[in-house]
Amino acid sequence: MSAVTSRWWRSVGSPVVFAMALSWLSPGCKAEEPAPVTAVRAFIGAVQSRDPQRVLPLLPGRLRQELETAASKASDQVGGRASYDAAQMFELVGVDVLFSVRAIELVEEYDASARVQVRGDGDVVHVFDLVLEDGTWRVRLASPRSR
Repeated sequence: MSAVTSRWWRSVGSPVVFAMALSWLSPGCKAEEPAPVTAVRAFIGAVQSRDPQRVLPLLPGRLRQELETAASKASDQVGGRASYDAAQMFELVGVDVLFSVRAIELVEEYDASARVQVRGDGDVVHVFDLVLEDGTWRVRLASPRSR
């Protein structure tokens, strides 16, 4: 290397190579996971927290509207002595708070729907159907009316 090249390498080249190596090794540079997978991760976390207020925004608008209607009716039933909201209209039961996600896979994705499969410890597999509403993926659950 000539003296000029050597000086350039020390002043510019070496730090650039170092920065590139860091960027390749940093976790932030991995490919982003598909948005439906991210939505399912958020849903699992919210359900495991057993907090209906965290779960509610992750549900489709139609189901949220049904829960709000049920809350309004419940408030009317008690003659205004209490006021209920949509999050109080469902209970998170049978939740395995120790469920450990081993793998999440986007099984299929279309314009406005997706299916995500979650594998946990052992042979536990959960499949989630999602719907895209207003640019946000929401976890589709059976509404009380559809049962």
